[in-house]
Amino acid sequence: MDPSADSVSAATKPAPVGPGLIFDVVLRNIVPVCGMLFLGWPPGNLILLYIVDTMLSLCMMIAALMFYFIPVSNEDGVAARLNALAGPFGAAALTTLILAIPLGILVIFMLADTGFSLMKTLADPAFQAGLAAQFFASLMTFRTLYGLLRTHTPEQIELKKRFGLIFLRWFGLIMITFTGLPQMFGSAGPYLLVIVYAGLTIWSELLPDRFLKAMPGGVEVDKPDRNQNRDWARIAKRLKRTR
Repeated sequence: MDPSADSVSAATKPAPVGPGLIFDVVLRNIVPVCGMLFLGWPPGNLILLYIVDTMLSLCMMIAALMFYFIPVSNEDGVAARLNALAGPFGAAALTTLILAIPLGILVIFMLADTGFSLMKTLADPAFQAGLAAQFFASLMTFRTLYGLLRTHTPEQIELKKRFGLIFLRWFGLIMITFTGLPQMFGSAGPYLLVIVYAGLTIWSELLPDRFLKAMPGGVEVDKPDRNQNRDWARIAKRLKRTR
């Protein structure tokens, strides 16, 4: 299949918004809120899981993009293949780490004066299970994107849009934090942030186009670029030729 073709397979198209999808999206995002409100789940733990989820998702998108530009050749031997895998994943991890510094440092402001304890959170078995589940989910994300990018360009699978949706919903939480509204609630501020993030996630998954248009810079993310599709393919071909 020609990666620069205009036709896109059904696998790259978003699922239609029907009752099943609405139920799935709402249920996935309402469970943490209900657990926080009725089962005593610490909101600080959930916020920390949200930033980890954000960074892991971005990391796997960047890794998949790296493999699109620099595909792993069929090297002989396990060591050679592992060495070939290390480059793209290492570059993705470094890029994500750089992004995590400005994005993650703001968690300090979100949880300031709320009695949050990082050491207690890291020792919590429930938090550890959440981390493991998110890591597994991020690997599934990479597997899906890697498979799509073997037959499509990043533009065709709307990778820029996917990146923007994940980035901007966390940015939305940052904007709420800087309004000072969570601080007005004191120790209950993190509860508000968890509810807001759940709402932003539901909005971004069910109405992604409207979500992007409502967020700062989202219009540019959602704006299609007809020449970009050819540019992706051209750059990838040049990189593959140099290997």
